[in-house]
Amino acid sequence: MELVTLNQSGHLQIPEIIRQQLGLNNESKLSL
Repeated sequence: MELVTLNQSGHLQIPEIIRQQLGLNNESKLSL
């Protein structure tokens, strides 16, 4: 199972638990 995947729009999909650990909120998006 991959924790971080890349969707067709080119954004990293990060699980909520991982975002919380990184100190990011649910609206955060990391674009490449």
